[in-house]
Amino acid sequence: MLSCKIKHINRLGIVAAGLLLLTGLSSCEKVIDVKLNEADKKIVVDAVLTDQEGGCMVKLSKTKKFEEDNSFNGLAGAAVSIRDENGAVTQLTESQAGVYKHATLKGMPGKTYELTISVEGQTIKGSSTMPEPVHLDSVYIKKQKFFDEDEIFANVMFVDPGGIKNYYRVVQFINGVKSNVNFLLDDDLSDGKQFNSTLYFLPDDDKKKIKPGDVVTIEMQGIDAAVYKYWFSLDQSASGSSSSAAPSNPVSNLSGGVLGYFSAQVVQRQTVTAP
Repeated sequence: MLSCKIKHINRLGIVAAGLLLLTGLSSCEKVIDVKLNEADKKIVVDAVLTDQEGGCMVKLSKTKKFEEDNSFNGLAGAAVSIRDENGAVTQLTESQAGVYKHATLKGMPGKTYELTISVEGQTIKGSSTMPEPVHLDSVYIKKQKFFDEDEIFANVMFVDPGGIKNYYRVVQFINGVKSNVNFLLDDDLSDGKQFNSTLYFLPDDDKKKIKPGDVVTIEMQGIDAAVYKYWFSLDQSASGSSSSAAPSNPVSNLSGGVLGYFSAQVVQRQTVTAP
């Protein structure tokens, strides 16, 4: 059995940087007016096709100015379709501004799908291959020491298939609220072995910690290499862990210079209650 640390989930560097910043501010009261350059707004695509009916959804929006809020402002009026390997094309329907769905469309593991979006005179394309599913054996809750505090974390167990390259993304929901941290796994050092992985994370407030009686849902996604690279690069940029001196956009598998990704993914979920 392999006890595996999930990659790129903690923000310890950000915490340390924040402490240094607070220390500096305590000794200096000078107001600094930072001039922020306004970049052209870009289209943002959040597109998913799963192996389950009702799991197909494409969200379109645009980047916002620094001072604007972070609410979703959907990009309406797009033509969105997904094409399978046999050439069959399925049109998605706009259910609300910027959100495009199909009630019954689902993907088949091992097949490659192409996404096409036409909006504001621009055509955006991307493709993704749906991996074969890997069974999620169990999810359990465990209390352990974390920074000298007793904390409660979810854990996932599954066996990685040998001889096949696999990539995983794990999403955690606490009482129906999605955690804003990526849990990423690959089998570079654990091909064919059992994963027993703790979902460590640093919540930004106590309300987001797991507490006794909380209902925790774990969603394990099987994703392809390009989508893993997208989430990996997004995390590197957000945490400042990349070798670049300046943050950069995550690596997209979409054309047209847009931000975002298209993922054909297999999905499994398990729900447990924290003791």
